[in-house]
Amino acid sequence: MKAAVYRKYGEPKVLQIQDVPDPKAGVYDVVVRIHATAVTMGDVRIRKAMFPSGFAPMARLFVFGVFEPRKKILGMCYAGRVESVGKEVTAFAVGDRVSGMTGLSMGAYAEKVAVDSRKAIAKIPASVSFEKAAGVLFGGTAALHYLRKIKLAKGQSILVNGSTGSVGTNAVQLAKIIGARVTAVGNGKYSRLLVSLGADHTIDYRKKPLPVGSHAYDVVLDCVGTITPKIGRSIATKNGMVGLMAANLWHTVFHGKNIVVGPATEQASDMQYLLDLVSKKKLNVVIDGVYGLKDISKAHAHAEGRSKVGNIVVIME
Repeated sequence: MKAAVYRKYGEPKVLQIQDVPDPKAGVYDVVVRIHATAVTMGDVRIRKAMFPSGFAPMARLFVFGVFEPRKKILGMCYAGRVESVGKEVTAFAVGDRVSGMTGLSMGAYAEKVAVDSRKAIAKIPASVSFEKAAGVLFGGTAALHYLRKIKLAKGQSILVNGSTGSVGTNAVQLAKIIGARVTAVGNGKYSRLLVSLGADHTIDYRKKPLPVGSHAYDVVLDCVGTITPKIGRSIATKNGMVGLMAANLWHTVFHGKNIVVGPATEQASDMQYLLDLVSKKKLNVVIDGVYGLKDISKAHAHAEGRSKVGNIVVIME
């Protein structure tokens, strides 16, 4: 099968299309023939070995590889059809349309992937395309995890910083579904998009600074790593919650009360919930670009550019 392989950290050109062996299903596994995957900021950071401040030594040593990548095929999200199943698999059958996340195992930049059927995999509703099913997972699961962890409630106010990315576009919509009053911080040229996604107010960070010291919001959610605990607390109300999705090591360890940090979980039930919302047209998957596997380097260059909005999707030719 074809796969995008990288053997050293670096710029997008390190990704090369090569032939690799087909995966085989273990007893609890399904092999999925992938139709679409997504290029996430997680993929970009791993490719570049660019981790939040303080995490790089541990990430390289214990997870990704010190001098070169341990896992040669990136890609955390996939959507496709089940091609074969292990002998203990009962929840899925050959031909099922499925999508899911591979976590640190990665491997979704390929024509096929073997995944544990007991973990982060869900069936795709008939009305949802493979492109949307792959696109919604990374940002959707992260946003959903944080909104639940900070206990956003109906009637509360939330400021979403970095609202035009894959996480932010989902956070704005999910917060609105909960019934919150949403202020979206992003590039002003996308204000109309953010309003269409449910934002009640928008702030163009190029023209207006964050409302530091305002104590105006019940919840502050930073999707891009530009808000510190101190700044977040100054924007939030006295007992407000602050979610820092890209906190550095210092802030992760010494964040204090009312601050939520850490990685998002990958739950099959969350994925099914998101896919059902997409099916019911309650959640819009914002896709900024669709590339073929042969153009994976271009997809990565687009994903890490400042102009990217929403999600970048790669389809298998």
